[in-house]
Amino acid sequence: MKLTELRNEHEVILKVFDHVENQLAKCRDDALFDRIVSDFLLFATLFIDDNHHGKEEGFLFPKLLANAFFQDIPHVLSEEHIYGRHLVVKIKEALGDRVVQSREIANYTDFMRHHIRLENEMVFDAIESGLDDSIASALSAEFARVESDVIRSAGPAVWERLIQNQMVEIEK
Repeated sequence: MKLTELRNEHEVILKVFDHVENQLAKCRDDALFDRIVSDFLLFATLFIDDNHHGKEEGFLFPKLLANAFFQDIPHVLSEEHIYGRHLVVKIKEALGDRVVQSREIANYTDFMRHHIRLENEMVFDAIESGLDDSIASALSAEFARVESDVIRSAGPAVWERLIQNQMVEIEK
C-alpha cells in the first residue's frame, strides 16, 4: 500500500514552512507580519490538522490498530499530533509579540519537520511494506472525503486566500 497522498501533503507542508519562514524573516511591516502569521495559523489548522492529520487519525490509524505489528505507531503519532496542536496554541497566545511569535513558529516548524521526517523515513516505509494493498483504495476514498469535508467547511474564499498567499497548491 502506498501512502503517496500523505507524502505529497508532507511536501506541501514543508514548502509552506520554508515560504513562511522566508517571508517572516524579511518582513518589516507589522500588518503584513500579522497577515502572514494569520494565514499560517489557518494553514496549520485547516491543511495540517483538519485535513492531513484528520486522514491519519480518522482512517489510517484505525487500520494500523487492527494489525498487531503496527499497534504502537498510532499512539506515538497521536501524541505528536497533540503536541503540535499545543505549539499552534502557543503561536496564537503570542499574538502581538513578533519576537515570541517568531520563536513559537520556529518551534512548531522544527517539531513538525522532525515529525514529517519520522513518518516519511520510518513509519510510512514500514506501513507500506507491511499492510495489505487492498486497504489502499478504501483509504484513498476516505482521504478524499476528509479533504472534501475540510474544503467545504472552510469555504472557497478561505482556500483562495491560502492559494494566493502560497500556503496551498492546486493539483494540476
